[in-house]
Amino acid sequence: MRKIAMAALLLALVSGCGDDDIVSPGLNDLNKAIALWSTVGGNNYTMDQQVSCFCPFVDNYRVTVENNSITNVVKVGTTTTVPASQRAAFLTVSQLFDRIRTLLATKGAIVTVTYDAGSGYPKSAYFDPSPNVADDEVSYSTANVALPLQ
Repeated sequence: MRKIAMAALLLALVSGCGDDDIVSPGLNDLNKAIALWSTVGGNNYTMDQQVSCFCPFVDNYRVTVENNSITNVVKVGTTTTVPASQRAAFLTVSQLFDRIRTLLATKGAIVTVTYDAGSGYPKSAYFDPSPNVADDEVSYSTANVALPLQ
């Protein structure tokens, strides 16, 4: 049953990709994405991010990043701000790259990533650090990245 659910999730992640997006769990593609992000990305930007896990943040949130740190998180379509003490569930692009690199080096971890073809940021990332452990899976969907910070 778990294999069927995993296959369905991977299919859903891949089917939402643009024609030019890079779908890969490999280190080479991660390094290419980081290089691309370093040319067009920055340390100051906004993005929409949805975190899917056993956590309270299941909606889309507008994340503001300044000096490569999250400075504000607001639920999209509202003025509801996430308190600073609860922002750890969200990741900057650099933190996503770090998480991907760490889990690629973790024996047995499952990592599926789709990188944006134009700027390299991880559009979708699914992490299962310990496939034999329940409820440690998490996925991130990132969109509407605005560079530089507006």
